[in-house]
Parts: sequence; C-alpha cells; structure tokens
Amino acid sequence: MATFVVNTNFDELNGTGSLSLREAIDLANASPEDDTILLNPGEYKLSLIGADENANATGDLDILGGGGKITISSSGAPATINGGGSDRVFDVNPVFNAAGNGNLELKNIIVTGGATDLGGGGIGVMNGTLTLDSSIVTNNIAQASGGGVFGFQSDLTIIKSTINGNQAKAGGGIFNHQSNKLNITDSAISNNIAGDDGGGIFNMTDANATITNTTISGNKAEGISQNSGRGGSLYNLQGASVTLNSTTITNNEGISGAGIWNKGSLTSRNTIIAGNQDNRDILNEGGTIISQGSNIIGNASGVETVFTVGSDKVGTQTSPLDAKLGPLADNGGTTQTHALLTGSPAIDIAQQAPPQDQIGQTRVGVADTGAFELQTSVDPPVDPPVDPPVDPPTDNLTGNVMRFWNEQNRAHFFTANPQEVQDILNNPNSGYQNEGNEFDVPKADASGTLPVYRYKNQKTSTYFYTFQIPSDITPNYPDLVADGIAFNAYTSETKPADAIPIYRFWNEGRSAEVGSPVHFFTSTESNKQDVIDNYPNFKYEEAGFYAYPASYF
Repeated sequence: MATFVVNTNFDELNGTGSLSLREAIDLANASPEDDTILLNPGEYKLSLIGADENANATGDLDILGGGGKITISSSGAPATINGGGSDRVFDVNPVFNAAGNGNLELKNIIVTGGATDLGGGGIGVMNGTLTLDSSIVTNNIAQASGGGVFGFQSDLTIIKSTINGNQAKAGGGIFNHQSNKLNITDSAISNNIAGDDGGGIFNMTDANATITNTTISGNKAEGISQNSGRGGSLYNLQGASVTLNSTTITNNEGISGAGIWNKGSLTSRNTIIAGNQDNRDILNEGGTIISQGSNIIGNASGVETVFTVGSDKVGTQTSPLDAKLGPLADNGGTTQTHALLTGSPAIDIAQQAPPQDQIGQTRVGVADTGAFELQTSVDPPVDPPVDPPVDPPTDNLTGNVMRFWNEQNRAHFFTANPQEVQDILNNPNSGYQNEGNEFDVPKADASGTLPVYRYKNQKTSTYFYTFQIPSDITPNYPDLVADGIAFNAYTSETKPADAIPIYRFWNEGRSAEVGSPVHFFTSTESNKQDVIDNYPNFKYEEAGFYAYPASYF
C-alpha cells in the first residue's frame, strides 16, 4: 500500500517537479494494491480539457479497473475538486470491460463543477465501487441522468455526506441504474433538480437502495417532458426496491408523488414522509409498499390501508398530518436536518431505530421517528445543588439567584425573588427541579448595576434574560411578554474587582423550537467547560453579565 502526497493545486501530467492530483491518480491506477492520496485543503480545478478520454490524461479523473482501492482524503478542512464545467469530475472504471473494477473512496472531499452530456455530472461509476465519507457532491450537471452521482451495476455507499444542488434530466441527485446497489446512511440529499423524474433519487429497474438516518429535502422533479414530474424526492421504478429506516422526506416538489412515486417495492420503518408539495406525499402506481411500523405519513390517501402497523400515524388529503418539523438547517453534525418541534407526532414512537440519529446524537429512551432525535432529556450537567438561605434577603433584587430546571418545557428559570423561590419549593407539582444557588447579585442601587429584564414566552413558558429593555425585545418576538426585572447585575465595563462572569450559552435547538431565545447560565469554570466539550447544541456566548459567586451574601 502506497501513500501519495499531492503538493500542487495545478492540474498537470508531466512527470516532473511537484505531484499533482492527476499524477497521483496515475500512480495509484498503476498499482495493484490499495493506495491513499492525501490532499491539503483548498481547490483543485481540472484544467486539462478533453472529455471522453478514458486514460486519465485529460478531462475527468479516471479511476481505472485492475488495481486496488484508491482513497482520496483531506485532513482538517475539506479539499474541493472542481471539474471546471468541461467534463464530469470522476469517472470510475470508464472502460467497462477492463479487468477488475475501479474502486474509489472520497473522505472529506467536495466534488463540484462537473458537467457531462451523459450520466454522472459529478461522479460516474460503471461496474465499480464508490464510497463517499463525510464528503459533499454539489453543483454538478448531467444532461442525461445522475446530476451528482450515476451508478450502473456498481456498489455505491454514501456515509455522513451531502448530495446537494445538482441537476439532471433524471435523478437530479443520484441515478441508481440497473443492478446497482446504493446504501445511504447519516446523509442529506437536498435541493437537487430533475427535469423529468426523481428530483433526489431515481431508482431504476433491478436496482436496490437502502436509506437510513437520512434527510431528503427540497428536491424537485420539474416535469419538463410529457408524463413526467414524478417523485420529487424518490422515483422507484418497477422491479426496483427501496428500504427506508429512520429517514425524513419533506419539502420536496413534483407533479405526482412529490414525496415518493412508487411502482416497485418500498419498505418503510420509522420514517417521516410529510410536508411535501401540496401534501402529495406518496403515489403508488401498482407497486408494493410494506410498513414495518412507526411511520409518519402526512397524506396517506391511496395507501392508508398499508400504514396501519404499530405506531404508524397518518393524515389524509383533506386533513394532512403535520409532522411539526423545523426548517432544513445545521442542527449539529456534518449534514443538515429538520429538527422535530415540540408536539411533533414523531416523538417517542420509533421501534428498532439506529442507536444514533443522522448527526450522531444518541437516541434517548423510546426513539423518535425520522432522521433527527429530539434531545428531550439531555441538559448540561450542573454543580451540586446548594440549599437556599434560611433567611433570604427581603429585597428581591439582592442576594441569591436560584436556578431551576423545568423538564416539561426543557428550559431553566432564574430568580432572586425569595417569594418565587418559596412558591416553587413548596409546590411539589410546579414541574421545577431545584438546582441551587447559582450566583449572587447586588442591590438595585449598587453603583454600576443595570436591571436584567425577564421575558416570558406565552406559548411555551420559557424565559429569556437580557439587559435589553422591553421596547427593544417584544416587537421582534411577538410571543414574548415582559415579566419584570429579574435582578440587577454588572456589565464588563462596570464590574467591581470581586465580581465574576456569568457565562451564557444559547440553546440553539430549543430556541428554534419555541421561536424566542432560550439561554443557559453558569457561574463556574468547570460547568462552562463541560458544556463546551460535551453539548454542541449549546453555543457559548461569553459572559452575559457579571455578578458575585454563589453564597457571597
């Protein structure tokens, strides 16, 4: 096994001086063993023009049969390989009858700028093997099929990767051709366009696709040709088979079967198929659909007798089921997802789901259906609770700020008001868990202090704390109402020498769900570092204000 380190971004094949990507592929093609090609982050634009050449001399990068697997990877930031719009970017086993099969693995690579009159604008695979790991295939064009990836009698594996913004006549993102095997896991197929059918994926006769922990969103089958526009996310032809598990299919467009158009075999478990154009979520044209339970189908009209297994939940054309999904966004991990919102019917109904969701979050308790697991029971660890003082101060803007956790609304509540503290502690049904004295605050008339205002979300009973006055907040967040002054605190400019920072984290996922900011505050370095290291959904925002250590007063 050899390792080739590319040390120039230029596309050259002259055998002298520096080693280009094309030259490294030439060396790997000539080797019978598995080889690795290492790239530095940056762009590698193909400039040796000449399409339809199959020996890696010009045009696309040819991965020839007869040797071992070629792995191309980038350390740190991804490396971008740009086809320059003159040919596809990679052609795996371009000479179909060559001895052996071409085998390519891309790790942390962006494939873009590919174009071809045939199949596979980004990558074409003929009787070969392709693995995409933590990679992106984006903005490629095929006049025929497979704007991003085309596979014929090949094995395609896509892991933690994104197929986005590609275009073709059929299979805007992926064209899974005859006798092809396609496995997609922990990935996103998004915003691809097919002029005819299969905006996201076109699954051809005798092809097999297994899709797990994946989001298929925003794809479109335009229907330019007559009797087309089928399968905005997935077009599954007669004799083809698709197996879905813990996948989310939403916001796709098509004239018929905007979500899925099926004439083959479709098996679905723990999958959301909802919220596609005009609620045209599934159209079955004489195919076979098998439910293995725990699916959410926005509009099951025409297939309502299929989705009756276990925890299947369905709507109709006139009364579609709202899956309550957030927008396609970066919710953590390496690929985009639709977060589940509060009250989603997909929460806690899945069976035999993968142990982690698409972005690597552990599925908690009874798992959620779809590609995203709502972290309802995960919150940053806290320091050991400190009992409230025996004689709390009577000035509700002075003294001990207590922190409480509410499991129902999944947010914290902070107060220096001793009456509020006692009301919570004396009410076993309040829903709040005492997490103790988090920090202390000065008197309202202490020099250099400003009021910290508290705002309540009327819909979710979550709270927001800020120096900003109500006239700056409530117009931008209609669900928030001013709830008075919580306490006084110092700014970074006015803090005395013995004041400490009160660190603030923005709970990104929960804020998106409730439509207003949700923050977590801590006064200790250990708790701050623990959250930074272990809770990626909590975004560190430095010090929100300054106060005194717990039990200072």
